[in-house]
Amino acid sequence: MRKIALSLVLCMLFGLCACSSQPEDLNKSSNPQEAETSQETESSEEFDPDFMLDMQTLELIMPDGEENRIHQIDVADPTNFYLQEENGEESLYECHVNSETFYMIDSSTGTYFEGIYSVSENTITVSVTDYDYGVQPVDIAWQEKTYTITDEDGYVIQTDLKISPWIKQDNIELLDGAWNEIANGNDFPSLSRMGISEGHLSKTYGLNVNWSEIVYAVGTLEAFNMTDGFDITSSNPHDTFFILGGARPEMMMYVAYGDQGKLFYNVNNTGTAVFSKSALLGIGASMETNHWGPVPFVIAYALEKTPNYPDGNPAPEDCVFAFGGTGGRFVSFDQKVISEDEFHLDITW
Repeated sequence: MRKIALSLVLCMLFGLCACSSQPEDLNKSSNPQEAETSQETESSEEFDPDFMLDMQTLELIMPDGEENRIHQIDVADPTNFYLQEENGEESLYECHVNSETFYMIDSSTGTYFEGIYSVSENTITVSVTDYDYGVQPVDIAWQEKTYTITDEDGYVIQTDLKISPWIKQDNIELLDGAWNEIANGNDFPSLSRMGISEGHLSKTYGLNVNWSEIVYAVGTLEAFNMTDGFDITSSNPHDTFFILGGARPEMMMYVAYGDQGKLFYNVNNTGTAVFSKSALLGIGASMETNHWGPVPFVIAYALEKTPNYPDGNPAPEDCVFAFGGTGGRFVSFDQKVISEDEFHLDITW
């Protein structure tokens, strides 16, 4: 019995020694979720989102052999900064940065860059893995014309025209930029949609043109009811029209309204006339409110170049346009000024 009691005492002593050799960490949480949260906090404390406030230069290392870009930046706050473009203008970018990746976007154009970054003094360098230049704005010298007419019903309607210079068909960047500024969601019409095929323009009588180049002008039409005391509504609609003189037989005009858009042209197939599509004069508009438009349009000019006329006959810059008029049929437009607001379109080449 004494040996058994002694053995029990020795076992208890060894057990106490084993417990005392593994001291408990009183600061360690017994809850696994609390432990995980603690680790995330320690990790996040290593990343300071305000570090962008100290940045002065942004270097974008572009993929695919594209030239790298270095910009000066002016940080407004940790998530927004102004980037100085190569033309000297500034663009506002929103940025999202974590401990590894950098993402910046210009919401006005949709331009964005994303990649892995590093920081050295006041410079942030981004190795770009994904990017998109979005829709870039272009510098267009728009012309704007206004004409107000009192029609036979006594309505006073102000009609507005906005139109670009001539743009060559192969200047995709300028043409897309001009169209995107006014398109209002409409697609740019194809040549076939504009009734133009190789050597031919499809219209009321058709026209054979051995053209070698297409130049475009794009713009918008807009109308306002200026009549005192008489609103135009869905229950009191009113039809009006736009008078745009200067249509040559080699021109087609696409106006983006209705289901498929509509074509207008020189119905006489000779000389210069008003853009129309039948004996009815001008470009019609059915108003159901006091404001109609702006509705985008495209004018395509098919240039037939010869040794005598290497730039077309006439050259685009020599074409004469006029907006407005009294509603008369300007059959002899070449010999008659439609209005005092006669104008030419500049060229962009």
